[in-house]
Amino acid sequence: MKVIAETVQGVGSQADWVARAQQLQAMLNAAGPRCDADNELPSEVVEALHEAGLFRLLIPRDLDGAEVDLVS
Repeated sequence: MKVIAETVQGVGSQADWVARAQQLQAMLNAAGPRCDADNELPSEVVEALHEAGLFRLLIPRDLDGAEVDLVS
């Protein structure tokens, strides 16, 4: 599943990140019981989260992260 093909650096508003997460919502909901049963994230979930750049939310921009301010 290709969610976002852009690089993380330079991509930006909180609305963009929320939209990325929302695009994964149905897949994540469907994977929930499997995650609970297996006590881990299925590989397709991890791949989708990586493709969406969601693992890089808190990493500083100078390290190619998104440096999203979760408080505002």
